[in-house]
Amino acid sequence: MNKEDENRKRVRKEAKQRRRFQKMYATPEWGNTEDIGALKKKCRELNSYGDTVFVIDHIDPLLHPLICGLHFVGNMQIITSEENALKSNHFKPYSIDVFGLRTEL
Repeated sequence: MNKEDENRKRVRKEAKQRRRFQKMYATPEWGNTEDIGALKKKCRELNSYGDTVFVIDHIDPLLHPLICGLHFVGNMQIITSEENALKSNHFKPYSIDVFGLRTEL
């Protein structure tokens, strides 16, 4: 393995580790890991049906200059990998009404 490949591997490993720590520190004590597990199961089921790849997305990013989203099921949604790539780490401000519905501002 040449030096460039080793560097790429190290960078990917560090990014993966940062992401794991972000999730850990963004998980509230009251967050229900069983609910997250059920969401992951639903995502796996959707992926077993066809060619479209689904992923679990944090609605509010875990790491962003303006906000810090939490790692709990209320901040997660299942979307296609294409939608997730387009969304990237962007944040659009929103309001939440009394029924819990989000409206972009």
